[in-house]
Amino acid sequence: MIKRMDRILQQSDNQQLQVLKLSEKLEERNKKVNTLLDNAGQGFLYFDKNMIIGDEYSSEVFKIFNEDVANKNITKLLYKSLSKQEFLTSTLQGILNESELRQEILISLLQNEFIINNKIINIEYKVLDNKNFMLILTDITIQKELDQKIKNEQQILKMVVEVVTTLEQFVEIKTNYINLILMINNYKDINDLPFLKMQIHTFKGLFAQKEMLHIVKHLHSFEDEINKSIDDNKLTPILQNIKFDDMNSWLEEDIKILKDILGDDFFDKENHISLDKNRIGKLYEKIKLYFSNINANDETSKDILNNIEELKYHSVKILFRPYEKLVEQLSKRLNKKVNPLYIQGQDIYIGNIYKSFIHALVHIFRNSLDHGIEPAEIRMEKGKPEKGTISCIVTKDSHNITIKIKDDGAGIKLSKLKNKALEKNIISKEQLDLLSDDDVLRLIFHSDFSTSEQITDISGRGIGMSSVLDELNKLHGTVIINNIEDIGLEFIFSLPIINNIDSKQDILKKLSIRTIGYFGEFLNLQFNEQYLIEEVESIKNNVAIIISLTNDMDGTIYFGVSETFARKLIYDFIDESMSKQEILDLSTNNIAEILNITLGNILQDLYIMKNGGVVGISTPEILNYNEEITKKTNSQILISTLTYQDEEIILGYFI
Repeated sequence: MIKRMDRILQQSDNQQLQVLKLSEKLEERNKKVNTLLDNAGQGFLYFDKNMIIGDEYSSEVFKIFNEDVANKNITKLLYKSLSKQEFLTSTLQGILNESELRQEILISLLQNEFIINNKIINIEYKVLDNKNFMLILTDITIQKELDQKIKNEQQILKMVVEVVTTLEQFVEIKTNYINLILMINNYKDINDLPFLKMQIHTFKGLFAQKEMLHIVKHLHSFEDEINKSIDDNKLTPILQNIKFDDMNSWLEEDIKILKDILGDDFFDKENHISLDKNRIGKLYEKIKLYFSNINANDETSKDILNNIEELKYHSVKILFRPYEKLVEQLSKRLNKKVNPLYIQGQDIYIGNIYKSFIHALVHIFRNSLDHGIEPAEIRMEKGKPEKGTISCIVTKDSHNITIKIKDDGAGIKLSKLKNKALEKNIISKEQLDLLSDDDVLRLIFHSDFSTSEQITDISGRGIGMSSVLDELNKLHGTVIINNIEDIGLEFIFSLPIINNIDSKQDILKKLSIRTIGYFGEFLNLQFNEQYLIEEVESIKNNVAIIISLTNDMDGTIYFGVSETFARKLIYDFIDESMSKQEILDLSTNNIAEILNITLGNILQDLYIMKNGGVVGISTPEILNYNEEITKKTNSQILISTLTYQDEEIILGYFI
C-alpha cells in the first residue's frame, strides 16, 4: 500500500509539473498575443450577450475611450441616447439566434462609424460564439481628414477652372448677389420672403454652376431658414439678425481661395472684355451727340448706335455656354446618359437686361435632367435612344428674341400634375376642371409647386420655375409649352427687344427728388422742392464725392456741397479735440454715405432695373478739396441744383 501510495504521489507530482509547464507556456503565448494586439494599431475587446465588456482588451481600446472599459456596458460607451442603446442591445441579442449567413447580413446593417472623444472610429463586429461578441476598433480620423482634403482640393480645382473660363459671368453673378444682400434688411418682412426665397434659390444654382465650395451650402441652409419663417409666419432669429457682412462672408470664403491661387489682382480684369466698357460708353455718347447735332434720326443712325451698344455685350452662345457644363455635371450626378447640350443660334448679341432671365433658365435645364430625361434602361424599354438629348435654339428678329429649350424625356404627366396641384391646395377641383391642358401645364410656374418627392440641392423646393416666370414677366415676355408624354417637353420663350431708355435727366430727376426726401425725413432739413437741371462746362465744390455706374449703365454721379454745409451736417459729432483734417474727413465720409444711400434707393426705380437689367455702383470716391470736374470734347455734364436757405447741393452726371 505504501509503495502504491508513493507511485500515486510521484505520478501526481509529475502531472502537476506538466500542468505548471503548460501554464507557463500558455501565459507566455498570451503575452505574445497581447503584445501583438497592443501593437496592431487597432482596439480589440469582447463583450457578452448582456453587453458587458470582458476584463481583457488591447491597449488601443484604452486610448480610444480614454478610460478603463472592463465590466462596462458597450452600448453606453457608443451611444448617449437610451433608445439607440436599447436598439443595439436587442439587435445584437437577436443576432445570436440567427444562422451564420443571417448574422453576417444583420451585422453589415449596424452603424460602423462613431465619433468618440473627437476621433472618427470604424467598428467591425464579430460573433465569437452563441454568448459573446468581439469588436475591432480602428481610428480612421487621419484617413478621413485626408480623404476630405483630397475631395476639397478636387472641388477647388473645379472652381478655379470654372471661374477662369467664365470670369465675366462669375463677376456679374457676384455683383448681383452683392446688390441683393446690400438690401437684405428691406426683405425682413414676412410678405417679402417669397421673393427673397426665389432670389436665394437662383443664386444657389448659379454659384453651384461655378463649383463654389462654401457659399452653396450656406445658401441652402439660409433657404431652409426662409422656409421655416414662411411656415411659422414669423422670422427665425437667424433671419431676423442676418446682416450684409454675414452673407458676404459666405462668398468671401470662396473668393479668398481663388485669390490665394490666382493672385489678388486676378479680379482686376473683371471690367474688361476686349475693350473697356466705359470707353465704349463714351464713344456711344459722342456719336449720339453727333447725330443729334446733324438732326439724324433715321434707321441707319439708330442701327449704328445699336451696333456700338452691342460692343459691350456678349454673344448668346457665350451666355449659354455654362449650361453645357451643367448638363454634363448633373448627368453624372444623376447617373443618366445624356448627349452634350446642343446650342444653336446665329451670332446674336443682347444687353445685360436679359441676363437675369438667362440665369434663371438654370431651373429649366436642371428639371430637364432631374425630372425629364429617363434612366437609360427605361429609355430603351420605351424604344428611345439610350442617351437623352437636350437642345437650346436662339433666334432674333427686329422685334423679339426667341429661346427654345427642348428635351426628349418623359414629358409632363398631366394627371400627376393635377393631383399635385390639388394636394398642395394651389387650385380647387372646380377650377381645375375648367382649365385647358395648356393652362394646366402653366401650373408648374406656380410658387411652391413641385412634383418631386424629395428636396435636394438639385431641385424639389418648387420655386425654381416660378423664378423663371418672374424674370420673364419683368421683360414682358411670353412662353409656350409643348408637351407630349413619353416623347418630350419644349419651352418657347419670346422676349421683346428692349432698349435702355433711362437718360441722364431721368436719373438726375429721380436722384434730386430722393435727396430732397432724405434730408427732410432723416435730417429735418426742408429743401426747396424746385430744382434746376442744366448743362455746364465744369463742376467744383469744397466737398465732393463721385460714384461710377457699372454694368448696364455708364457714367459717374457727382455730389458736392460747401464746406460750411458739410460741417453743419456733422455738427453734433464734432469734438473739440478733433483736428481740421479729422473734421474734413468726417464731413466727406458723411457726404459719401448720403450719396451711397440715395443713389442706391433710386436704382430699383430705373426703367432698366424694372425690366431685368443690372446697374452696379462703385465704392464712393472722395475728390480733393475744391477739385474741379471739366467737360471733355464731345462729352456732356448735367447738374441739378438743390437749395436750402442759403446753401446748395450740386448733383451731377457725366461720362
